[in-house]
Amino acid sequence: MKFLLDENIPINLKHIFLDHGISCSTVKEKGWLGTKNGVLSKKAKQNNLILVTRDKDFTFLWKKYELHVIYLAIEPIMFIILIKI
Repeated sequence: MKFLLDENIPINLKHIFLDHGISCSTVKEKGWLGTKNGVLSKKAKQNNLILVTRDKDFTFLWKKYELHVIYLAIEPIMFIILIKI
């Protein structure tokens, strides 16, 4: 499994993934920053990536593009709290 963190996900989450041996990259690292959702969906699918996002649009786009998505419905401040736990 390889994960792709959307631009709305704090970079600290990447470090947690990597610390646990989970393959993870970011939209920025891939050069896809600012990419429209439909194009990003196609790129993630073509590269067999699971998209981790806070973008609510992906709660329905996953089906259209047959994409694997993890939608995080928490505010950024909660990432800070969870990372410290």
